[in-house]
Formats: sequence, structure tokens, C-alpha cells
Amino acid sequence: MDKTFASALRNSRLASFDRKLPQVYATSRNCKRGGEWGLKRNLPSVIRTPHITVGDLDTSEHQTPWRSGSSQVLFVRRWKENFPNTKRPVARSEQVQHNIAAMTPGEFKHFIKYASKRAPEFQDKLGNKELVEDQVFDFLGATFTNRDVDERVVGPTYSEHSVEMGYPVQGRILGAVEGGYAVGIGGVVAFLPKKAAINLRRTGDRSIRTFYVQSASFDKDGRPQVTLRVHQPISATSLISSSLPRTTQPSQPSRFQSMHAEDMFLTKRDNEEEDQEANPNHKAVMQMMARLVADKKSS
Repeated sequence: MDKTFASALRNSRLASFDRKLPQVYATSRNCKRGGEWGLKRNLPSVIRTPHITVGDLDTSEHQTPWRSGSSQVLFVRRWKENFPNTKRPVARSEQVQHNIAAMTPGEFKHFIKYASKRAPEFQDKLGNKELVEDQVFDFLGATFTNRDVDERVVGPTYSEHSVEMGYPVQGRILGAVEGGYAVGIGGVVAFLPKKAAINLRRTGDRSIRTFYVQSASFDKDGRPQVTLRVHQPISATSLISSSLPRTTQPSQPSRFQSMHAEDMFLTKRDNEEEDQEANPNHKAVMQMMARLVADKKSS
């Protein structure tokens, strides 16, 4: 009984809740009628949305604050539909990096205390020959760069399959921005550079148009970055396919398929005779044609 309860608790939504990690929760229709969402207490049964986000499991007023999570779910669906070839985010290092060059005097004092606490562990690794003395900064995670450390957002990859860039999407031109145009595609504002919008007409018209995706990714703050172009890019695959014949009929075998390099310099093939043999019935055919001509003249 204890093992069953412990396993159910570890796999429950109550155990996976984290205030710093926004999560979207869903429940079945029957459980939703009773307000059962797998949390500490039941939520109101009048909730209409099938997805919610929870701000806290409990408050001083003994409440569970929640909000609708349908917008997050719909965003993922639209992104997977319009941008299937998303670039995978670069994983952040698991070790905490301490930029000594950018530290304040107070932060540097805390780092000294942190290094003193880890000194015995570093000495043990030296004794076991797991590290050398030159790796002390790598062991402490210390860096000496004047610029801010690039903190990349690590998130899920929404792509389900990989496709070649340049696939079409449907969108509307929202207006002109610096260096190009803003294009709305399924709730995502994409960027269309002017150099990729040659011969673009009626920029003020917000009718649906076809664009081609040049790149799609997320920046370090988690914002989508999509770049478009008006014309479909020419790839090596399209060039090869356009140069090939479009007929589907099987090609007839040619005598040149069996020709070798030395055959190109021969004036006569080995299986060809010098004198061609005439038709043995040639005289009889000519006499028959002469009689037919004479009969036609006499008539």
C-alpha cells in the first residue's frame, strides 16, 4: 500500500507543481464536472476552459488561484502547424557560472566564501588525480569575461518532423517596421526584410498572402523570431527536378547506352557488313507495280 501511494504521489500533478515553472493542466470531462484537477483541493465546477495554469497550490485564504491556459496550448498548436522546422534551443550549462569580472565587491566576498567551502572537495580530487591544479577555475565555474554571460532559454522543441526551409505559410502584412514589414501568422508577428520583399505590391492591403519561411527560432528571452521572404528560394533539389523530363513513360533503350569510349573512334562496328544485301523480291515487286501502272493507263 505504501509503495502504491508513493508511486501515485510521485506521478501526481501535486508533486510536479513548481511556482517558477509555468505548467498547463488538463482533466477529463467527467472529472471537470466535479472540479477534480489532481490538485490539493477541487476547483469550481463552472470552469469552461479545458486547460488551466495554477499560480499556487494554497494561499492564506485557502484558495487555489488559477487562470485559463488555452492560449498557451493554442500557441503550441499554431506554431507546430506553421513552423514545423524550429531550431532546437541550445542547452544551458548545468554548472552555475560565476563571472568574476562583473562582480561587485559584495558578490566577490560571497564567491570567496563559496570557494573556501569547496576547497576540501578540490583537494580530494587532486589526490585522486581526477583534476589538476590548472582546472581550479573550471571546478569553481569561474569566468573572467567583461560581457554578460549569454543566458539561453532552454525549452521544448515544438517540431514533429524536419522539413527544408522555404516552405509556404499564410499571413497578412500588418505594417511597415524598421528594415522591412511586420507580418502576422497565426498569432506570431514575423519579420519580412525589404531585401526579401522585391516586387512586393499593395503593402497596405491586409489580405491573406503566401510567404516563405527563411528561419524560425526563439531568442534568449523566449520570444519567437521568424524571418520570411516573398519568393520561394531556389534549392538544388528544385533545380534538378525542373531540369528532368516530366514524362512518366519508360524510356526506350538506345544503342548508344551500350557504346564504349573506343567505339566513338570506329568508322564501322564489328557486327556491321561492308555491303548491304538487297531485297531478294525486289524485281518481282517492280514488275507488279509496272503492270498496275499500265492497266491504269489503258483504262
